[in-house]
Amino acid sequence: MSIVWRKSTRSGGNGCVEVLLDPKAVGIRDSKDANSPEIFVDAAAWRAFVQHVAGEQR
Repeated sequence: MSIVWRKSTRSGGNGCVEVLLDPKAVGIRDSKDANSPEIFVDAAAWRAFVQHVAGEQR
């Protein structure tokens, strides 16, 4: 199975972040530099973060 990094739908022309979604963990990296360091967080922590951000934007 190949690893698929997905660019944020909110990314502008200059880039933003990419995420790697997995049931157990989520990877995050700079979309402008595919060789940049990657950060991995627990999937539950990622869901909580996304829910928090979505609530802040309302």
